[in-house]
Amino acid sequence: GSWKIEYEVGKRFSVYNASGAGYDEIRQIDVQFDVGPGVGYKWITRTNFVLATELGGNYQEQFFSDNTHKQRYSLRVGEESWWQISSKLRLDEKIEIFPEITRLSDFRVRAESNLNYALRNNLTLKLTVIDLYESDPPAAVSNNDLQIRSSLSVKF
Repeated sequence: GSWKIEYEVGKRFSVYNASGAGYDEIRQIDVQFDVGPGVGYKWITRTNFVLATELGGNYQEQFFSDNTHKQRYSLRVGEESWWQISSKLRLDEKIEIFPEITRLSDFRVRAESNLNYALRNNLTLKLTVIDLYESDPPAAVSNNDLQIRSSLSVKF
């Protein structure tokens, strides 16, 4: 899971703090958590389109199933946009790059795209594509993890 709190400072600038925690059986991660503050800037703000960038820091700790663990201090460079194509169709995407501060050759990338189609006022069909890349994964784990999801969401 992940959580991000954002506070707008004027019309274009914002400050945020992002955090997350979880596990990943495929990547052999028993427990993982991360946290990091930063600043954002909205380059384009329209009624049906928004483009923003963010810059911040990130601390991550991972505990692996082979009883090893890894700590990382990284920069976080992000880009996010959404486009309300029609009253029922919305496309959003986000790219985050995390170069490690102590070893710039060690980095992570997370890219996500979502296509949402409103079936009714409270019912949405969603297609999600997530690509996770890690330059230095644990032994016997691929550098790249591509996930494709479809979901049906109900708004209460």
